[in-house]
Amino acid sequence: MWGIMKTEPIEIVFEHTLTVKPEHFSNPFKMNSWTIILFDRMITNETIRNPMLGFQVHSDYTAHGEHWASKSKHYTGEAIDFHFYQTLTNGNHETLPMLIQWAMAERYRWGGLGIYPHWNFPGLHIDTRNIAEDGPESRWYRDERGGYLAIEAYLIKIKAA
Repeated sequence: MWGIMKTEPIEIVFEHTLTVKPEHFSNPFKMNSWTIILFDRMITNETIRNPMLGFQVHSDYTAHGEHWASKSKHYTGEAIDFHFYQTLTNGNHETLPMLIQWAMAERYRWGGLGIYPHWNFPGLHIDTRNIAEDGPESRWYRDERGGYLAIEAYLIKIKAA
């Protein structure tokens, strides 16, 4: 799978993914190929490290005019909102702590990475923004009031707790 070109049509990409499949997404064939390739690489590697690990996609491609910022990468199929969970011995799922989810995602070359600790299932926003066009990699978290802050503020908050 990982030898496939990031410019391949999405239909071809999904024929070669190891873990991520079209049924994980609401609009799989409107997703950006490189976003799916990198997401599959991350999910596959992390589940090899921990076979009890799972993931749930909350949002992927979205048509313009929905509730994201005007330059949201969801509009171009370059963003995924999701969370990692651990399957417990009783079969129930437990969302992984935010710091662990963030550390796992940081192993990969995401252009944007946001932490959302106040979702119903706390999780991450990841995207493959073009750093040459969109500026440096972006890291943030969304606080309980809906404000966006630099990731360092979240890490300081965790350390203080």
